[in-house]
Amino acid sequence: MRLVSKPQRKKLLQDINKVRERGPMRWTVAGKGEGEGAKRRSCDLDGLIRLPTNDPTDDPADGEREATCQWIKDSNEFMAARHPPSEEPDLYAHWNLGRVPVVGNVVDEPPWWEKYELPMLPSAAGMRGGGGCPAVPLASVADYEGGGVWRVRNRGNDWRAGA
Repeated sequence: MRLVSKPQRKKLLQDINKVRERGPMRWTVAGKGEGEGAKRRSCDLDGLIRLPTNDPTDDPADGEREATCQWIKDSNEFMAARHPPSEEPDLYAHWNLGRVPVVGNVVDEPPWWEKYELPMLPSAAGMRGGGGCPAVPLASVADYEGGGVWRVRNRGNDWRAGA
């Protein structure tokens, strides 16, 4: 029997993101009431989380409700700049991708969980979240503005201050 070695395939997974202004985190908060109040609510592009004010079993000002984010995503912040996609047929036409050496101020952007000082699992406590970012109290990531509206704190661009 003759063994034939096959060429091995290698794959490189790389995070390639252009530096851009970051919008608010994509937080989702738990409802605590019944009916409409029990639904989870998500942050909008404007950084606001709107909780119902008509459920007597759920106080919208309760900052202890759990806030979670999708830890499986590479970037959990909305893009602040909105513009139409390029008309260029090549998706990567505006990317360098090794064509010329990188010059200028190259900065390693810290992970979103470090920017927002969030705990990451696994931990001995085995908190809810199952391997990623555990739930945190809503008041630790947002400020109550009244009328059921919470404004999430945007720290997505803080790291650029020294860049």
